[in-house]
Formats: sequence, C-alpha cells, structure tokens
Amino acid sequence: MDLLGACSAPFKALGKKKLGLDEFRRFLVFRLGWFSPGEVDKLVDLAVNHKLLGREGDTLVYLGVDGEEARVGDKHDKGVEGDSKLFEVIVGLIMEHTGLSREEVLDEVDRKHRKHRELIPEKEFAATLVAWEKGVNVSHLHREVLEKLKTGRAKPSD
Repeated sequence: MDLLGACSAPFKALGKKKLGLDEFRRFLVFRLGWFSPGEVDKLVDLAVNHKLLGREGDTLVYLGVDGEEARVGDKHDKGVEGDSKLFEVIVGLIMEHTGLSREEVLDEVDRKHRKHRELIPEKEFAATLVAWEKGVNVSHLHREVLEKLKTGRAKPSD
C-alpha cells in the first residue's frame, strides 16, 4: 500500500471527490482497519503537504499526483511501491524528516534494494537502511522490520 493508494481508497470506494475528515478517518480506521485514528491524522498531514489531498476546512479533496483534482478511479503508479503499511510508514518518515519527494525516496530505496537484493530481501529493510543513512530515527520500527525479514509479514509493535 502506497501513500496515494491509502489516501485514494476511501474516495474510490465511496465514489466521491470530497469527504469530510471524520468520514475519511472512519473509513480507514473502522471499515478498512488499516490505521489508528492518530495515524490517519499523520497520513492526512503528509498527503496535504505532498499535494495528494487538498483541505477545505474539515473537508478533504482527492487530488491528482501533480496537485490537480483527479477523477475518482484514476490509477497512479509511481515506480517502486511498497506492499505494506510498514513500508509506507518508513517512507513517510524519510520524506517528512528530509524534505525529499516520495519519488526520490522510492528511487533511493529501490537502488539500495537492487544493489543488495541477496542480503536485503524485503523493501522495508532497504527503506530502514535509507532512513538510517539520512539520519532519520526509525528505531521504534526495528522489531516490525525484523519480524518481516523472518516471516515475510510484519507484526505490529505493542
């Protein structure tokens, strides 16, 4: 799940271009079970900063990749996409703390992953290494990353 996919899911599922913040939050937390309410608030802030969502008071507007309103149902594929919430959290933290765009972060993670594919089988681990190299603290996620390396599935932290 990438940031754009997480942001667009409620709009696509409900067939709307605009949603109230509470409706958006409830959809991601209770209907899909993807995030906690606090995580949705961080997701919204990150998405607004990267112009994936617009904010009109308590209303969210689904925007296109270039900051223009997109048709509900549009698909956007921006290169390397993580397959987990954990990956998206790490990418989001790198973007937030470095000012790099999503595409720049994904390019670096992809390069690291390709270069060390035999040693780094999971993109989450490659993203963790990129974060570390950039001075971004993701130590609170190490247990989940190690679990993903062992089992192929991330276990949420307590």
